[in-house]
Amino acid sequence: MTTMNTAATESSITIFRDLIASLPVEHLSHAQRDDPSAIAAESIEGLCHGLQYVSESLTEETTTENLQHLSAYFNTCAHLIPALLVISEQTTSTHTVNPT
Repeated sequence: MTTMNTAATESSITIFRDLIASLPVEHLSHAQRDDPSAIAAESIEGLCHGLQYVSESLTEETTTENLQHLSAYFNTCAHLIPALLVISEQTTSTHTVNPT
């Protein structure tokens, strides 16, 4: 991977995370904030299970098609994990600041 590709990937991850962070959640009710927080937590757990499965699968024979799927999975994880953490942090911090 070249430096340019790495910078572009990091930039897209940052842009996606910042986009999610900029979504307003202050106007949501307590119940509405609970849903994204729970979904984010479950999604992070699911991603971790996926990573464990990938780790175990790499001990088996891999094909070019499998490697392409793994590449797409890792790219998706790289974008989703920071965004899901932002969602979780936003809803948690909004609960403490605005407990409606």
